[in-house]
Amino acid sequence: MVNSKIELEHRVKRNWTVEEDSFLIDNFKNKTIKQIGILLNRTYDNVKYRKDQLNIHKHIRVKKPSFIPPGTKFCLKCQDCRPIEIFQKSSRVDGLSDICTPCRRIKQMKILYGISKEEFDAMLLEQNNVCAICHEPETNTYNGKVRYLSIDHDHTNGKVRGLLCTHCNTLLGKAKDNKEILLNAIKYLSKE
Repeated sequence: MVNSKIELEHRVKRNWTVEEDSFLIDNFKNKTIKQIGILLNRTYDNVKYRKDQLNIHKHIRVKKPSFIPPGTKFCLKCQDCRPIEIFQKSSRVDGLSDICTPCRRIKQMKILYGISKEEFDAMLLEQNNVCAICHEPETNTYNGKVRYLSIDHDHTNGKVRGLLCTHCNTLLGKAKDNKEILLNAIKYLSKE
């Protein structure tokens, strides 16, 4: 008897409040419909129906332009036609990724190191576009283009330390970020 009363109370339709709507909009990208339903004491179907009413979607479809100039491809991230050379190879029908390399790099910086393009540019400006260790610009190339400076981070806590050229970044990696190994290397180089 008690269970049926609880079920009846749970199924009684009630209007969505402004607070519930704003909670749904704010949390939809990082929570599932089921989680939101539990938090708001709503059924899965009720939350899904309200989400559709409010026209909330995790992935917004980008409308591609009707004409894409030859030798270019439309980037879904920056929503611009970019030269085909800056798209990575992929298993897609046209053989190229949907996101251009600069946009992919920005996305990876955020995911791997937690820094934005603006923070990267500020670090680059602070270091005068040179490596933090050797104070030289990057010289290593990839596909005929000079690489960006590498983002160096502490492997124990993930904190970004600075920007390094490929050679200095490899140096730290080979030394396993161990100060003692690097000091021993300095002593070795100081021998006559």
